[in-house]
Amino acid sequence: KLAYTGKLLDGQTRLRAAVRSGATIRTVVVWGLDVHVQETIDIGRKRTAAHTLAMRDYAQASTLAAATHLVWGGVRGGRLHHLRYHLPPKQLFQLVDEHQIDLYKAVSHAYAARREVAMQRGAAVALRYLLIDVDRATGQQWGEQFWTVLVTGEHSSAGDPAWVLRERLKTEALERAKGSRRGLNAAHTLAFGLVAWNRWSTDSPIRHLVWKPEIHKTPVVNTDVKRAEAFTAAYPSAARMFDSSRGGEA
Repeated sequence: KLAYTGKLLDGQTRLRAAVRSGATIRTVVVWGLDVHVQETIDIGRKRTAAHTLAMRDYAQASTLAAATHLVWGGVRGGRLHHLRYHLPPKQLFQLVDEHQIDLYKAVSHAYAARREVAMQRGAAVALRYLLIDVDRATGQQWGEQFWTVLVTGEHSSAGDPAWVLRERLKTEALERAKGSRRGLNAAHTLAFGLVAWNRWSTDSPIRHLVWKPEIHKTPVVNTDVKRAEAFTAAYPSAARMFDSSRGGEA
């Protein structure tokens, strides 16, 4: 099956096998189709939103899909604590199309969280996206500061919510490395991130992170930041890190 643009929509596996084997095959050829019919070809087989995003030439499709489900279905939809927060495909595609610039910015920043604290990609992108949104709403860089502390551990200590979150994620990574089946899923990881942010943004120290979906509701992202110190004054090295990595992977 070929689109009117010449793009091959279906039959890739058969054609690849024919090329590799040198065999001749007889098949029906259909052309002139709309490129979007690929999204419903073989729909009897499971096709995820990530597959369809990849068909639409989105890079990091699986991560984008996971983060979009978490942000809009889980947090903004108020269903994170139900652990059933997946969006209808059409709504997900519209959201990715509309917010792709900030989503891809969050994707680039999430690499550092993945590397330094082994944070799950979808949860890392979702948290970073929400913090980008906080900074836009407040006109400040508090979300960026929190992210820096989480990733680098600089200028933090026991009781600092960002530090507590960092240590919890590192502990989880060690448990997974040992083969433990217990661990945080993406929703739980994001919820911990938001609980830590809400406490950090109001200068409220904590000893442990607690969020149980069967007891607690979906955390609401705090945008009323009440920190005692300014970003550049309290975190000069963090500010330099972001200044030097705007075009990189911070």
